[in-house]
Amino acid sequence: MVITLSTSYRFYGSKRTGVIPTFIDVVLMYDVYHLLDKGDRIKLLNEIHRVLKDKSGFLSYHATHIGSYGIQLNKVQEQIKKADFEFKGQYRRPMLHWSWIEEGIILKYKK
Repeated sequence: MVITLSTSYRFYGSKRTGVIPTFIDVVLMYDVYHLLDKGDRIKLLNEIHRVLKDKSGFLSYHATHIGSYGIQLNKVQEQIKKADFEFKGQYRRPMLHWSWIEEGIILKYKK
């Protein structure tokens, strides 16, 4: 199942995606995290944790805009860990981001 959240979607108060708990296998958090403020980033991670399947749920984060938008890779990793995800590794290769190639970092986590 694929569920797309618009980059304009916000997680204010108790607002959630409407997805039932532990229903989703994989979440790709690609090129969206930097667009949220700190509070919404935490709410997003908590919502992802809520909807991912127990023990087999997988979060993949494409670390873009490092050094801008207040994004620091070590801080993002800390926030993801605080949301109760287990780091499983990373993938670093040149990747296309918009219309240019940059050093890409994809971090892998399990619930």
